[in-house]
Amino acid sequence: MNSFNEGLLTLEEAARLLGVSKITLRRWTRAGSLGCVRVGQRGDRRFRREDLEGYISTRVRLGSVGDMPSMQDMVASSR
Repeated sequence: MNSFNEGLLTLEEAARLLGVSKITLRRWTRAGSLGCVRVGQRGDRRFRREDLEGYISTRVRLGSVGDMPSMQDMVASSR
């Protein structure tokens, strides 16, 4: 691994950190919800830890994490 890649998380590591599947993480990057760095000839995704932490804090602030509905949606649907 070269020095550029140091500190970057792989797709699998990032998915584990966020508690989601690799497919979900790919979907979020394609949709532009979460940024990634493309490396190598194949364009493999790599993630900065601070970007993932920012994404988590934003989702928590908005009341939703992962593919789960927000707390407001769950409360509204139970009425």
